[in-house]
Formats: sequence, C-alpha cells, structure tokens
Amino acid sequence: MIKTGLLVVFAWVTVALSGQTLDQAVAKVSLYKTVVITQKVFREQVSALEANSKTTLAPADRLKVLDSLVLNELINQDSEKMGLKASDDDVLSQFRTSNPGATDAQIKQALEQQAGVTWEKAVVTLKKQVVFMKYLANISKDQPQTSLDATPKEISDFYESNKALFVSPDYIRVSHIFFDTNVNPKGNLNEIRKRADEALAKITSNQSTFEELANTVSEDVGTAKVNGDMGYIPRAVESTLGQQLVKLFGVDFLNNLFALKKGEVSKVLTSTAGLHIVRITQRIDQHFQTLDEPVYPGAKTPTVKDSIVKVLQQRKAAAYQQQLISAAGEELKKKAKIELFKQNM
Repeated sequence: MIKTGLLVVFAWVTVALSGQTLDQAVAKVSLYKTVVITQKVFREQVSALEANSKTTLAPADRLKVLDSLVLNELINQDSEKMGLKASDDDVLSQFRTSNPGATDAQIKQALEQQAGVTWEKAVVTLKKQVVFMKYLANISKDQPQTSLDATPKEISDFYESNKALFVSPDYIRVSHIFFDTNVNPKGNLNEIRKRADEALAKITSNQSTFEELANTVSEDVGTAKVNGDMGYIPRAVESTLGQQLVKLFGVDFLNNLFALKKGEVSKVLTSTAGLHIVRITQRIDQHFQTLDEPVYPGAKTPTVKDSIVKVLQQRKAAAYQQQLISAAGEELKKKAKIELFKQNM
C-alpha cells in the first residue's frame, strides 16, 4: 500500500468555496478579493465535526467553526498573493520519501486505486495541504524557532499520566511448519493432511527435529529460512495487528496457539490459510512496560521512551504551528474586511 507521507493539516483547514451564491452567506471575506462563505459550506463543516466527535456543537463552538473558515480563506488569499502553488512533483516527492523504490507511475496508480478517483481529483486536497505547509514555512522564516526537544520531566509526566497506554498484552513467539490449503495447495485436502500428519509423526518419534522439517517441508517460504519462526503474536484481537492476524488465520487458530505451553509441539492445527504444526518458543505475560522497553517484543527500537518523545514533539510542533497561524491570522484580519451573518449559521 502506498503511504501518503503527507502531514495532516489541522481539522479546521478546510476550503471555503468562493463565489458561491447558491445559498445564504454566513460570512463575506475581502482581503485581495471578495469571497463568500456559504451556509452550505459552513453546515457541512459543522456536520463533519459533529460526526467525528459524536456530539452536537454548542453555539460558541459553531462560531469557532465560522472563525476558522474565515481564517482559512484569509490564508488562501494570502498564499495566492505570495504565489504559493503545489505541483504534481511536490505531491509525488512526499510519496517518494515514504515509498522508496516505487516509480511515479506506480504511486499514481496506487493512489487512484485507494481513492477510487483519477490522480487529478485525488491530489486536489493533497495540493492544498502542500500549499498550507509552504505558507507555514514562509511565515515562520523571521520568527524565533521553538525547541521541540522533550525534557526528562515531560517524558516522565507523560508516562505516569498515561500508563494505560503502556500495557503490553500477552505475547507468544510462534514457530510453525505450514501446509497451504488455500492459495497454492499441493494436492487435495486429504493429501495435504496426510503430509502434515507424517511430518508430525516424525517429530514425535524423534526421527526429525522441528527445525529440520520447518526448513525442508514447510510451505511458508519466509519462515522456513528461520526455522519456522513467525515472530510474536499478541493476545489482542482488537488491535490493528490482532485484526490482521484474525483475517489471516481465524480466531479459533489463534486461541489454540495461546492454549499451548512453552516448548510444546501442537497437533496439526487448521487455520483459514492452511494446516500448521506449531511450537511456542517464548511467552510474555501482560505487564506495564518500562520506559526503556521496546514497544514491540523482539525489537530494539522504538522504545516506550522513543514513542513518548515522538508524541511530545508532534504536540509541540502542532502548538507552534497554531501559534504562527493565529498570529498571522490576526494581522490578516486587520487588513481585511470581514462581514459575519450569524443569523444564517
């Protein structure tokens, strides 16, 4: 899947449709040109925010939405005055960074497939985001830079206040010998089952080791190279990884895995992918993670501390950007003529 790699602009950065007269105006903004923010645009923005928050916006919050639309239009006009534009190459450069090795044609095709529209339509919003980031860069040139470093106290305070975020679920490390019954089966189900039973019999009779058969008869090419090691599996079906595993193997198969003891070789198990002979090589019980512990078992980075630092840096960057936009907005409002029609909100 192609990753966008683009910074997500604040929720309030939406585009007011200019020159619309199809419904009543809620605001009229004149900086370098006159643009009407319509009732339709305003209410669509309110509805989107209410759907996202699952609450009804209070009158004061609805007024903030209108103010954000006005501010956004001022920024649009100021960006246009500065000559800020976004090209296809600006958008592609973001994708290239997060998808090394992919050609521009592959990136365009993947985006079209994901968005369900043509490249030209898919990049409209992305180009507006690029212009916005260029605008931020422009107005920050003469401003004092803010530090995004996270202090030890900030890290510690975040950790202590959000410990529920750092509960690691039960994990098992699983090795398997796999027989495909789904994608590219070698024979009918009875024939595949017979091969699996024969492999298990060799292990239980000590004719062959688990590792030998994982290397020689397993049909999972990737894990066969590492003695059948599938890595760590969490007991957390609600997580993103858990949902992926459920889709790949099925809930019953995963439950059977967690019923095994460390070192135990399973009977022949059935998943939605095929047949497996499984051995659990490690079990990690649910626990609170320490700051220096990897977020995922078996990985050296990122640690819990690394993840906290990233969150704190993102918050500081967002706060700094908000500060820049607010200051720029106040200056633009002084130059602009703004009319609000609150009765039409």
